[in-house]
Amino acid sequence: MKILYKNSFYLSICSVIIAILSSCGAPSACDCKENDLLGAKADSTVSADCDAGFEELSREDQNEFKKEYKACK
Repeated sequence: MKILYKNSFYLSICSVIIAILSSCGAPSACDCKENDLLGAKADSTVSADCDAGFEELSREDQNEFKKEYKACK
C-alpha cells in the first residue's frame, strides 16, 4: 500500500511541476498565428504577449520566429 501511495504522490507532484513550467514563457509562433487567425475573436492578452516577446528577440531570432510563423498550419 505504501508503494501505491508513493507513486501517486510523485505523479501528482510531477503533474503540478509540469503544469507550472508549461504555463510560463512566451507563446510559440504557432500559438501567435492561431490567435491572429481568429480575427476579432483573438485573445488580446495572447496578442500582447506575442508582440512583446517578438520585440525582445534579437534580429536573428526574429527571422527564425517569422519562418516558424509562416510554416505553421
